Amino acid sequence: MLTKSVIAWLLVLMLAPVLACSKSHGVEQAKPFPVGDYQYTGYDQKGTKIVEGLVSITSVETKRIGSENTIQLKGKWRLDKIGNPERIGDQDGTGELVGSIISGRNHN
Repeated sequence: MLTKSVIAWLLVLMLAPVLACSKSHGVEQAKPFPVGDYQYTGYDQKGTKIVEGLVSITSVETKRIGSENTIQLKGKWRLDKIGNPERIGDQDGTGELVGSIISGRNHN
């Protein structure tokens, strides 16, 4: 079973190539991309929708860790399971999103 911190980390992995996400319609964006709200939908191996919700990126900061420049994403997520899927883990509920991208690799 996945922990909420692992789920948050997986969300960072999915959001790193931000092109894979789509902005929510009807949510006004006052801050620069990629800060904002994103629709999230998860599927099982058979292609059945098992979870959906909202991922909000509230800040993007450039930080230095050692000799590497990093990009740190922060935000929140709210995911709701669809139906009664088996072995969904902790992919439903709410949580904090914190992760960094260092040299093209994700870290939490």
